[in-house]
Parts: sequence; C-alpha cells; structure tokens
Amino acid sequence: MRPALLFLFFLSSACSPTVGTACDTNAARTVAYDATGTPAYAGQAMLLTSCAGGGSACHASDATHRYAAPFGLDFDPILADDPRFADEASGAAHLYGAQRRSHDFRDSIFARVSSGADPPRGIGDEIAPPPYRTFESATDAIGTPLPSIRSAEGRELLRNWLACGSPVVEATTIPAPVVCASDADCPVTHRCETSHGQCSDVGWFEPRRTVP
Repeated sequence: MRPALLFLFFLSSACSPTVGTACDTNAARTVAYDATGTPAYAGQAMLLTSCAGGGSACHASDATHRYAAPFGLDFDPILADDPRFADEASGAAHLYGAQRRSHDFRDSIFARVSSGADPPRGIGDEIAPPPYRTFESATDAIGTPLPSIRSAEGRELLRNWLACGSPVVEATTIPAPVVCASDADCPVTHRCETSHGQCSDVGWFEPRRTVP
C-alpha cells in the first residue's frame, strides 16, 4: 500500500457525508444479476461495476490497470465460486477481505462517490461493464438496470448497503459446512458458531439466473 495515496483518500473525505446507521436490511439484500446470470446484492454489484471495473481495473486486486487507484484499497467483492479463483476457499478469503475493507472504509467510499470524485469521469465510464439488473419474477426476461452510482437513487442504494454492513452473496451453491470448536478452526472468517459447531459463512447463497 502507498501511504501517501492512502492519506489523500482519507483527506478527500474529511467533513463529508457519512453512511450513518439507518439500514433497510431487505433493500440491502436486493439480488441483482449480471449478463451471465451471476447474482450479487445491489451494493455489492455497484462496487464491482463502478469501483472495480468488473473485477479487473481500478479498485480490483488483480487490476490490469489501476488508473491511480491506491494500492491496497481493493473493493472487488467477487463471488467465492468465480472461476478466477483456484478453489472456493481462496475465493471466500478474497471476498471476505473485500467485504471487510468496504465496511472499514464505508464513510470514505460514500464521501468520494457523493463528491463526484469516484468513479472518475471519462475512464470510469469507459471501463464500467453493463449494470446488473433486478427482475420482478421468473417470467421477467428484461429486468431493470440498477441505477447509476452517480444518481441520487444509486448513492442511496450504496449508502444503505454500506450502513447495513456490506452484506454479500458468497456463492451460487451451498458448500459443505466447515466443522469447528473455536474461532481458530475457521481460516476465513475466524468466527465459529459454537452452538452449531460450524464456521460462519462470509455471506449468503443465491442461485444463478438462467439467461435466455
């Protein structure tokens, strides 16, 4: 990480709007889908498309070009079962890291977006993939694109998601549970639900949507 760039990231958000504590959990877990039918919660999808260039630019850990995004500030909550990962365990670790950073830097992220500094005009529009869509029902073949992160509706969607703890869709199938007796037995989340004897998941599981 580059300290100078990280300092500028914080400085730019000083005395700016914060996400606050108002949280609509149902809205934060609105499921949206990309063009391949891969699910993500709406705020998670906005980070992927508007901040991480679909997981390949700017605030993505494997960015082909960061376009001046500070090293270490990676906000690419890619699903754990994405084929880019060698296995689901490494994918879950990546997702958990992106989720925690999104939560830790929530006020700075929201301040940058609210000020119009991010995503940057020009290159931010060029590298952004098509928006995720929500669907009313299984018979809805068109869906509705998520609002632009630059719109008031999009900013509120992002704010609410961040205020709710940055919930994420972890994968499209439910993996076998990891048995534990203590937090030390859980290599990803470091949280053992002792009442169930299983490690906590990073997020929730949503099936893929069949693409016509």
